[in-house]
Amino acid sequence: MNPLETISPDEEKLSNDLLRILTLMLRKEYPKGKTVLRDAHPKSHGLVKAEFVVPELPTDLKVGLFSKPGTYKAYIRFSNGAKPQADKIGDIRGVGIKIFGVEGEHCLEGEKTTQDFLLINNPVLPAGNPKDYFNLFTSSMSGNPLKYFFSWNPFEWKLGDLLILHDIRSQKVPSPLSLKYYSTTPYAWKEGAVKYALFPTGEYTKQIQDDSSENYLREQMKKELSEKSSSFDFYIQKGDLKVHSIENASAHWDEGRAPFQKLATILIPKQNFDTPDQNTLAENLSFDPWHSLVDHTPIGGINRMRKVVYYGITKYRHEKNGVGIEDPIPWESIE
Repeated sequence: MNPLETISPDEEKLSNDLLRILTLMLRKEYPKGKTVLRDAHPKSHGLVKAEFVVPELPTDLKVGLFSKPGTYKAYIRFSNGAKPQADKIGDIRGVGIKIFGVEGEHCLEGEKTTQDFLLINNPVLPAGNPKDYFNLFTSSMSGNPLKYFFSWNPFEWKLGDLLILHDIRSQKVPSPLSLKYYSTTPYAWKEGAVKYALFPTGEYTKQIQDDSSENYLREQMKKELSEKSSSFDFYIQKGDLKVHSIENASAHWDEGRAPFQKLATILIPKQNFDTPDQNTLAENLSFDPWHSLVDHTPIGGINRMRKVVYYGITKYRHEKNGVGIEDPIPWESIE
């Protein structure tokens, strides 16, 4: 356990209860013989090949993956957060990054050379700790999500969390390649903690071209990458631990106290990613913040909950789909 963390007594039970509920939900939604999709971010807009480029950095930024210059192969999966639905419906938009050839001590046994980063299109989550996350999820499952935000006691109303959810769902999305993405949760950085961010660079689509198709985000990204390459810059925010919360993922880290510092560039070359092999891999790859170097250990309650839930759901999905949990295929082998 990181000394910055504070674990609540009911956290382990909440994590196991959430895993049990999610597993039952998937079992009901995807009966025998049907491919089991992810419980979260099930709709992929595409899995693209990319390069993660780390330059020579100042000494204080040389940590883990960023200790020395290097260019790494990577896959990036762009997705919607909720159940598969039309892309123009308000939703969380996510990005999962899997980087290959990352040597060093890893958090999980069996994860030897990959580093994952998971981000969404908002700096904070609408539920910042395991208890709130569990309650929000179970309220949504019951068909009454507003129950989480409005209790019988007005002094316990979660209007701030409701505003966060509204801000996420009201974002207009021209293309997955046009959004800013944020980790929302913190990660170890020497004796401190950081959050990650991903900002698009160069020329990118700023206005929605045509959202009449249910899959317009995939179609738009396919069009863009057939014509030109794309790129993002990868940043950290170093938390000021006197004011920035480790245990509340709905608390904003203001840029004044935690300025963004660029660590790397992601280059996405021109490509046709919409192929049978690559689409299959998009479903079979697992993205988990705990697929990580120890130097970048996930911290905070939401990340500790993820450790239980992500592994359990991945194990269930892969077993039901008849796909082994194995090291991913290097992207040179995907045509």
